[in-house]
Order: sequence, then C-alpha cells, then structure tokens
Amino acid sequence: MADFDDFLSDSAALFGDAPPHDDLIRYGSLILTVAPKEGKANTLLADHLFSPSLLLSELIERGVIYLEGKTVVELGAGCALPSLLSSTLSNPPALVVITDYPDPVIIGNLTANVERNRPHFNDACAVHSIGYEWGQNVDPLLDIVRQLTPSAAPDAFDVVIMSDLLHFDRSHDVLMQSLLSLLRKTSSARAYIAAGKYTSPQVCDEKHDVPVFLWKKARWKAYGAVRLKCPAAVWIANNWGKERYV
Repeated sequence: MADFDDFLSDSAALFGDAPPHDDLIRYGSLILTVAPKEGKANTLLADHLFSPSLLLSELIERGVIYLEGKTVVELGAGCALPSLLSSTLSNPPALVVITDYPDPVIIGNLTANVERNRPHFNDACAVHSIGYEWGQNVDPLLDIVRQLTPSAAPDAFDVVIMSDLLHFDRSHDVLMQSLLSLLRKTSSARAYIAAGKYTSPQVCDEKHDVPVFLWKKARWKAYGAVRLKCPAAVWIANNWGKERYV
C-alpha cells in the first residue's frame, strides 16, 4: 500500500491544496460530495476524490473513451464522477451501473450523488446505483443489463470502469474475478483502469507500461496507456481481442 500522505496530497491538489469551503465538488453541471470521513468510507478512501477519476472524466468528456449506446459498470466508484459524467453526454451510454462497497455510509453518499444529479442525466441513459463487494456474486449487476435488453440477452457489460482501485493490492484476486465476470467476452469490450502516481511500482509495471494486475493475474492480451497533464494514467484493456489500443 502507498503512503497515506501521498493519497491526501493527491486529493488536495485537485482543489488547489484545499477542498471547497462548502464541501461540494463541481464538475460542469454535476454537484458531488464524497462520503463522510468515518468507518469503511475512511478505510476504503471513499472520503476523497483522486486524480484518476478526473483523468477518466476528461477522456470521457472528450470522447477519447467512447461510450455511446454501451452498457457500463463502474466498480469502487466513490463519488462516481466518471460514470455520472457519462450519463450527461449528448450521446450517452444506454446503461450506467454505479457500484461501491455495500456500506451504509458509502452507499448513502453514492445514492445522494445519483439523485442530486438525476435532472442532468440524458433520457437515453438508464442510471442505477447498487452496493457490490468485489469477488461476490455478480448476478444482481447482470440482471440490470438483462432487464434493459431482455431480447438481446447480453452476457455482461460492454465497459468496466475502475478508477484508482489498484492500490488495494490485497484485493487484486477478487477484483480480477469481478472484472472477468462483468466484462463481455467480445473483442469490442473494454476495461478502463486508472491509477495515480502514488500507486506502488509493484502494481504498475513502468517498464512494460502495463499494470502487473492485468498480465500476472489473467495474461490479458491487449494493453494501451493514455497519459495527460495529470498525475495519473489510464490503461485500456481487452482480454478477448488481438489489437493494441492506445
């Protein structure tokens, strides 16, 4: 695990070294809060917003991460900036399912963020929030996809978003289990995995520019990295195709 001071400095840097006085996070039309600094929210860092979420959000907003008409799930979403932003696009995903650890404080804040911003969602995008612990049964999440398109009966999601989860290195096995269960087994499916500069080098292999999490845990075939002027990186991965995506 990285030094906790690194996490705090990364979070504070997003707001010019100090959070907004009203404790609200504003990104375009979205107004978000982080979970109160207590219990599991503190342990799982749901009480901060870190740079990888901003990087993913920028890529989504610019269309670099293309989500139109897709089914999307975000794991360990925290305040859920990337997934909530995607629901406001003029050409949004068909479905966004936002998940985090099933703790009352964490899910209470997540639900509040969803409902507060619901007026800004594109009507073409269905948005759901649900508690989910990595490694557990994914059927409740897949049932939401099946309800959206019962005739097509998709087996999983087109896109899985993972923002700043790799530093939970002791949870990599269950995280990979969930990723493999949730991502569709097609060449068009994508996992967008973002990590901050504070993530351990044992987790992010700079030599290969690939998260060790991917190639050691499941031998994923396709990797790519996008780096912007932000202390974070995002990898675009697919376990079923042969192309390289950048």
